[in-house]
Order: sequence, then structure tokens, then C-alpha cells
Amino acid sequence: GDFDGLFSVQIHHKGFFYGSESNKTNMDYEVDWFDMCESDTWSMLSGVYAKNAMHAPPRTGLCR
Repeated sequence: GDFDGLFSVQIHHKGFFYGSESNKTNMDYEVDWFDMCESDTWSMLSGVYAKNAMHAPPRTGLCR
């Protein structure tokens, strides 16, 4: 279908890496989703904002 300009972002955080060299795995992490993000306005700064918003009340204005 046609791309409507909206997408979702999945962020893994609060975990740790276990193992060595190329055999590392991410353990004991949490996952947060940000849905309906607009491709016209999303940037790397939005990712920083998302990281900070994970501990804020819902609907902080990052995405719709």
C-alpha cells in the first residue's frame, strides 16, 4: 500500500549485554513503543526525546 508517512519506533532500554566479543546478547531489558510518528518531523533528536519520555507520563507529544 501507499506509505502515509507514519511509522512506529521500538526502543530497548534498561538492559545489559552478556557475553564476549561477537557473542553478546542483550539481557533483562524493557521495550517501549512510540506509534504514529511522522516521518516529516522525526529526527535523531526525537530519539533522544523518546529516551527521556519513557519516564514521563503518557502522550508527551513525541508522536500522535
